[in-house]
Amino acid sequence: MVKGGSETILFVEDEEDVRQSVVDMLQTYGYHVLIADDGLEGWAVFRRHQQDIDLVLLDLSMPNMSGQELLARIRTVDPTARVLISTGRDDAQLPNETILRKPYEMIHVLATIRSMLDTPGYGDRARRCTGDSKPRPMAVAGTPSADDRRDITREK
Repeated sequence: MVKGGSETILFVEDEEDVRQSVVDMLQTYGYHVLIADDGLEGWAVFRRHQQDIDLVLLDLSMPNMSGQELLARIRTVDPTARVLISTGRDDAQLPNETILRKPYEMIHVLATIRSMLDTPGYGDRARRCTGDSKPRPMAVAGTPSADDRRDITREK
């Protein structure tokens, strides 16, 4: 069974249907979610809430500022930030970063996030790692009820 949490996740995704589905799922599992619909907005939200954000989940291909540029900016101000990169591109190469390939199963997203949050010093370990950047699959089971959903936090 995948554990949820109460941590704060910044989710940066330009595709509205993907964004809404993932936000609903994260909130169902208890996470507080800050959302942005492009890299530029994601950067503004990150700067405003940097001390509160436990993990950033970002899409690689976005308008106004790419996910790769956003990642570089985040790494400049916080080299140990926990960042999970989401992409549909098979050719995406970001050594030492955790990449979640689209399309993905929601349960895999949850398991990867929980694993990253539960690993002490994850940011340091991720950049030293030279092996496979794909997250390891975990055994999961269970589905939360719709009653567990929380309000969306939207930064504008």
